[in-house]
Amino acid sequence: MNRCEVEEKIIKALKEEFKLDHIQVDESLVDQYEFDSVDALNLLTAIEQVFEFKKPLSIQEERRAMEMLMVDSTVNHIVDYVVELIKNRE
Repeated sequence: MNRCEVEEKIIKALKEEFKLDHIQVDESLVDQYEFDSVDALNLLTAIEQVFEFKKPLSIQEERRAMEMLMVDSTVNHIVDYVVELIKNRE
């Protein structure tokens, strides 16, 4: 799966899960959409479902994802993280 496909799926998940429109890939989810820790957990769950990982994320992967999602994360950051996850799981 290439980066563009990953980005499309993440934007679709954000639109469906959080009812967001006009998502800009470089906007902070925390600043622009007031994401909090509950939103980060919901997004992480949505990402796991959308990408149908064969095995669940490890504790380390979950911690890294939560840290990334809560520190001024953008769609681009999330896409980079998911691309890395997919690559590491091949």
